[in-house]
Amino acid sequence: ETSGAGCPNSSTFDLAVISSFSNVYSLNFDGVDDRGNPGVLSNLHGLTAFSVSLWFKRFASGDRSSRFLFGSRLGAASYRGIACVLGADAPSQQPVSVYIYGTTGGYAFFPFPVTYFKSINTWHNLIITFDSSRTNVFIGYSNGSPVVSLPNNGANPSNLGSTGTFYIGDDLGSNFKGVMDEFSIFDKSLTAQEASDIWNSGVPSNISSLSPLHWWRNEEGSGTTVANSGSSSNVLTLENGLNFSTDVP
Repeated sequence: ETSGAGCPNSSTFDLAVISSFSNVYSLNFDGVDDRGNPGVLSNLHGLTAFSVSLWFKRFASGDRSSRFLFGSRLGAASYRGIACVLGADAPSQQPVSVYIYGTTGGYAFFPFPVTYFKSINTWHNLIITFDSSRTNVFIGYSNGSPVVSLPNNGANPSNLGSTGTFYIGDDLGSNFKGVMDEFSIFDKSLTAQEASDIWNSGVPSNISSLSPLHWWRNEEGSGTTVANSGSSSNVLTLENGLNFSTDVP
């Protein structure tokens, strides 16, 4: 029975599910040692296409404390997977840069235009996509718009290696200072329309229809773990005092 008194029809039910989405909490990084740790994301290993989306607001500029957004590391001096850093603001501006390490250990380097993501106390949505079947394997988005499209370079990895622990906000002291929210990873290259849908005029919305592998929403509001709302089971552990904030996009 899908309609009648006391039993909503399917369209009413779908509306209720969509309207139940809310975004109340983000994660607040102190720029010293706070980090999120979901462990090794083994289901990313070997992917030839993938995407990462996150929302962030910077509280610091001009030094290394605001630099690291996320990445996989095996040991103290070796990346294993993907890494994304905020370029320094002084003495000269450096771009947001993405490093993609293949399963054989070599990596490619993809910079955004230098002026993007530099605003302080402003929410940004950053999306990176990679697809080794394209001529321009890397496409990066800022607030729903494509702003960089680049061919492979360096060691020309054809896939992603993911054997190291994935960290959010920390890389051997180059820590992010600010807030992050709605962090998601996909086993496909998001389309321009999907990137625009995620941006949604600056208001995060329900992206479950895009089938994220990992999606840490941070809606717990307290405690030391964040559930994975994607199809994977990696819980995000909040380490070194990383806590929640009500500052959200």
